Amino acid sequence: MAVTAREEILRRIRAAKGGVANAERSRAAWSGIERGYRREATRPREAVLELLEDRLRDYDARVVGQRSVRY
Repeated sequence: MAVTAREEILRRIRAAKGGVANAERSRAAWSGIERGYRREATRPREAVLELLEDRLRDYDARVVGQRSVRY
C-alpha cells in the first residue's frame, strides 16, 4: 500500500519528537515546567487601567473611560 505525503510528513514529525505522544507523559512534562512569573497584580486596579488607557492612546485607539464601573 502506498504511503501518502501526509502520512510521511506525520511519520517524520513523530520520529523527530520521539514517537507518538503519550497523554500521561505529556502531562508530567508540562507540570514539570518551572513557572516563576507573578500570579497576582502588583499594582492597584486604577493604576493598571490608567496604564492600559495610556498604552492604547499610544496606538491612537479611542479610549472612553468608565471610572464609575465597579468590578
